[in-house]
Amino acid sequence: MIPRPDAALGHIFETTDRAPTRLEVVLRSGARHVLDVEYPRGSPKNPATRAELEVKFDSLAAPIFTAGRLARIKAALFTLENAPTIRDFARLCAQTERDGVIDCGTQYGTPIGQ
Repeated sequence: MIPRPDAALGHIFETTDRAPTRLEVVLRSGARHVLDVEYPRGSPKNPATRAELEVKFDSLAAPIFTAGRLARIKAALFTLENAPTIRDFARLCAQTERDGVIDCGTQYGTPIGQ
């Protein structure tokens, strides 16, 4: 896959509410297939579902966090709009493990490591 930015699409993106995306596939046979989308999945006019966001989050975060920590971060993330500050969420994401004990806030449930 070779990304090729298109200045014309960039101009539309910068001057309208659209977020145009073009996917062009050239097969070995030389056949060319093009798909243009005005509002790709995840844009304000075509928002992703919570399930889609969770799948994307899991696929990106799973290689980094344990399953338990990933679940706590995800739960905190999806309730973040109700949190008075992001301090505990930031601690949860940035905590480090030392001597087998993970230090973090407990606003989002059981302390990690217990």
